[in-house]
Amino acid sequence: MMELSNVAIVLLASGLSSRFSGGDKLLAPLGNKSILEHIARPWGQLGAKTKVAVIGADETNERAETVSSHGWDVLTNHSPQDGIGSSISLAVHQLIQTDVKAVICILGDMPFVPADHASAMIKAANNGYEAVITRSSSYQGPPALFHRSLFSKLTALSGDNGARSVIASIKSTAVSLSPKMVMDIDTVSDLKAASN
Repeated sequence: MMELSNVAIVLLASGLSSRFSGGDKLLAPLGNKSILEHIARPWGQLGAKTKVAVIGADETNERAETVSSHGWDVLTNHSPQDGIGSSISLAVHQLIQTDVKAVICILGDMPFVPADHASAMIKAANNGYEAVITRSSSYQGPPALFHRSLFSKLTALSGDNGARSVIASIKSTAVSLSPKMVMDIDTVSDLKAASN
């Protein structure tokens, strides 16, 4: 049976912030913490078997320092321009060498996803699903959980579509969160909206 202690969490934080005109969006302040710290801190406190944060090779050390200070191992994606799929592939290549039963992928620009969402996804997966995605009124996507049986498919990913092709090919389910909880920050206007 899957439980937090035999699951890996991968924090995808290698994005290039290309739509964010205010510099590195993950380091932008949201309240008294950076966007990245909002997700790295609570999820880093979970008792997962492994916690890996993927950052880009040309990112500042501040991203690495932020995640490592909250218990994450840092993995460098030397080709972040190849999209989120390349970061997923890189992390899962490393996880294949372990005995984890599943991986949960979370995004560094989704600061409001509560850490207890991990347990809800694991509970859903234990009902016989290979994948669990997150759903809201107008959203379907990460955080997402993938059973170990899908690791070979995940290592073949590249591009900006993430794991959509994998999810479309198998039996999956979804766990709901509120629209505010699944808000992602891509632009300065998104950050302003998140601050309200």
